[in-house]
Amino acid sequence: MTSLRMILLGYGWAASMHARAAKVAGIEVVGVAGHNIARAQTFAETHGIAHVTEDWRTLVAEPNVDLVLVATPNALHHPQAMHALTRGKHVLVEKPMALTGETAKDMIEAAKE
Repeated sequence: MTSLRMILLGYGWAASMHARAAKVAGIEVVGVAGHNIARAQTFAETHGIAHVTEDWRTLVAEPNVDLVLVATPNALHHPQAMHALTRGKHVLVEKPMALTGETAKDMIEAAKE
């Protein structure tokens, strides 16, 4: 059975928790994106992640990515999740899902499609 390949958007405490859980679940974390490349690199080294970038859009577009975990500041959840969903990726979003009910509904509708 082929393992799911996941990327992390964000490198904070929540992303670290998810990276550890992914390893236990047999999910391969193939990349991490964050605005501070030095912190993202340190995070990647800690969790054994090969690909590190500041450009989350390019990372999401990678064809070997099945799952995108959004663990960035709350204001980025909607645009990042929508970007990934419109590219056919499975998406998990840290809480809160979105800043408004309307943007949360957008995300749910995009996931249904």
